[in-house]
Amino acid sequence: MTPAMPDAYQPLTYQQVADLAERMATVLGPAMLTSDPDPLAHAAWMTHKTLHTIAQLLKPEPREPEGRAVWLDTIADCANHVRRAAHRQWASEATDTDVAMFTENTAITSAEIGEALPPETATVTLVLPDGMTKVEVTLSTAGPRAAGPEGWTTWASDSPLPLAPIDGLRHLEIQSLLTSLSEVITQALHPQLLEES
Repeated sequence: MTPAMPDAYQPLTYQQVADLAERMATVLGPAMLTSDPDPLAHAAWMTHKTLHTIAQLLKPEPREPEGRAVWLDTIADCANHVRRAAHRQWASEATDTDVAMFTENTAITSAEIGEALPPETATVTLVLPDGMTKVEVTLSTAGPRAAGPEGWTTWASDSPLPLAPIDGLRHLEIQSLLTSLSEVITQALHPQLLEES
């Protein structure tokens, strides 16, 4: 009779994750000893910080809810750093046309599988430091007849002072954030709205 195989699942423990984070720090630390770390080195270091933070959450000693909230927020913040570092590297390697084509194709695929409907435009209202003045920024995507690459992010402001131009990094960051926002909204829509007519 063949003995039953033990369950392969093993929950994470503080010690194993802490040890892994410590080993990563030893390997990755030297690449951070510069005033301007390489984007991939920064992404790797923030991944280490994520594991270090997860280890803190796995400690056997109970933590106050407020403390856990800080650690969990740190994990989300690390993910933002990793995303931005990846976009910095990507923007430095690719042409604007290639980046626009990739993000547009990704948006089309997400819409086809019902993951995130493509946002046509988005308006963000910012409150300036005086606490009273507001600036409205409208984001949209360039069409076939636009001056820039098709699928490129465009923005306009109601401020008399101009916005900086959209570069590869800004395009990738905006499209990533719009996709995340669209995913949240798409998942909240009534199912009947998503049915094909």
